[in-house]
Amino acid sequence: MTGNRVAIATFSVLTATCAFAQATDPALARNIAASCANCHGMNGASIQPIPPLAGLPRAELVHRMQEFKSG
Repeated sequence: MTGNRVAIATFSVLTATCAFAQATDPALARNIAASCANCHGMNGASIQPIPPLAGLPRAELVHRMQEFKSG
């Protein structure tokens, strides 16, 4: 459970700074993706307990990210 809290806190910090950094950092998407890759792997094929992202349809990925963001 502690790992989930750390992941949620990290994601919250990243999304909170996203709007500010978006206008000034052309590499923002790469930087955010790099922090996702820390847990989900470079190709999205993570191992348990981190859910894999590889192969998900776009709508499912967006849905999961919104659920993650809302807690």
